[in-house]
Amino acid sequence: MTILDRSALTVQRVAAGSFTNGRFVDGASSSLTVLGSWQPMSGRAREQLPELYRTRETAKLLCDPTQTRLSPVDVAAKTRQDVIVRAGRRYEIIAIEDWTDHAGPTAHIAYTVALIDADEEARR
Repeated sequence: MTILDRSALTVQRVAAGSFTNGRFVDGASSSLTVLGSWQPMSGRAREQLPELYRTRETAKLLCDPTQTRLSPVDVAAKTRQDVIVRAGRRYEIIAIEDWTDHAGPTAHIAYTVALIDADEEARR
C-alpha cells in the first residue's frame, strides 16, 4: 500500500522473559525503526474499544506489510507488546488489523495504539 505521510517511529521491543525466584523478569530490550502513518481515531472507533482504553489517547498506525511486524502481548511466549515512541510519548499496541490480503495497492496493517499513562508506566 502506498501510505501517505509516513514518518519514522522508534519501537521498543522486549525479548521473552522468565521467572527468577518466583518473580517475572523481562528479557533484553532492543529498538527498531518503522515507517508508518499516524492517524487519530474517530469518536465512533473509540467507542468500540474496551472501556479501559476509551479515556486514553488512542490512534491508528498504518504500516506497510513488508516491514517488520509489531507484536502484541503474548502470554504463552512470555513477551510484552511492542512500545511505540512518538514525540517522547510511549504507546502500547492494543489491537492489530491485518489487511494484507486486501486486493491491490491498499494492503496494510493497522495497529491500534494507546498512550501509556504514568500509572501504567510505574507498573512496568
